[in-house]
Amino acid sequence: FIEFVHPDDRQMVSERYLRRMKGEDVPSGYSFRVIDKQGDIRWVQMNALTAIWQGAPAVVCFLTDVTERRMAENRLKQSEAEYRNLFENSQDGVEVIDAETGRIILANQAAANMFGFDSPGEMVGVDPIEYIPSEDRERVAGMMLEYMLEKDLHNLMEIRARTKDGRLIWVSAIGVKTEYQGRLAGLVSLRDITEQKETEEALRQRERHYRLLADNVSDVIWVTDLDMNPVYVSPSVTRLIGYNVNEVMSRTLADILSPSSLRLAQAAFLRALNLERGGGSSQPPPMEVELVRKDGSTVWVESTLSFIRDADGLPVEVMGVLRDVSERRNANAVIRDSERRYRLLAENISDVIWVTDMNLKPTYFSPSVTRLTGYSVEEVMAG
Repeated sequence: FIEFVHPDDRQMVSERYLRRMKGEDVPSGYSFRVIDKQGDIRWVQMNALTAIWQGAPAVVCFLTDVTERRMAENRLKQSEAEYRNLFENSQDGVEVIDAETGRIILANQAAANMFGFDSPGEMVGVDPIEYIPSEDRERVAGMMLEYMLEKDLHNLMEIRARTKDGRLIWVSAIGVKTEYQGRLAGLVSLRDITEQKETEEALRQRERHYRLLADNVSDVIWVTDLDMNPVYVSPSVTRLIGYNVNEVMSRTLADILSPSSLRLAQAAFLRALNLERGGGSSQPPPMEVELVRKDGSTVWVESTLSFIRDADGLPVEVMGVLRDVSERRNANAVIRDSERRYRLLAENISDVIWVTDMNLKPTYFSPSVTRLTGYSVEEVMAG
């Protein structure tokens, strides 16, 4: 019979047979491998007992083919090992909570690290609600009961929790109903999102500060898409042209810019966009354009233009600032008119008006110097 036994098991089977024949205490049942007529390996379960056969000691063996069972057991062990490996090495924390007691009955190392325990074993028997801030406990307990043990909704929860050493963290959790060791339980997957929450809060604070700044500056900040459709305009636009923000957002550039300024703005935008696409500098110089107010009057503003870019550096929106320059333009006009009048006076009187610097180098002579000296203005200036 030993020739049918797999070579790796022959020594064990032989030794047990000989010991049994000697009357030693040997397990009556055990498994080993055999090789069938086709050369395939099969597992058998043997139950043996000693007997007397024709007046001599003998062994009576009962063999049962357990190949399928052994294969199923091996598959089960392999599957269990794979899932345990996933469980123990998951980057997310995992807890199994007993439905009856509400306490943790199983956890992995990631969960232990998340909550400040030295090992998953320390978490067994812990009530997870104890680590929820007191003001949140009733809400979280209700959510856990509903999402995990009653309706099995698979809903994601974002909750605050305290670690073993008292740190406050944010956790995203999703729980599903399951069964563990024959008892109803909840399987909870946990992820620490504290850093994400802090980043989101910092972004909200920065956005609030920048919006506060944008909404209260006297200049008008505006943003459009690449088709020049309005995306944002600061409330100061009302002081400038009389339209409120909603009215401006519902209008086009043609409604707000005078015809000549519209052509100027469109040309400047196209030049900037072409330069941008060609890899050149796309920051055009400030330009002055004329806006049409709600009451039909106009106002001159200085406008700047730049591109808002995405993470890849590509332009996605256009941003600009409008500044009222009406007073400056009016002042310049007054200066130019005054200069024109005084130049007309200086160049037509018979007396000669002259100006020099502190070294007596001429800086101005009126044209009447030619009538007086015969020299042209240029010749006198060169003297």
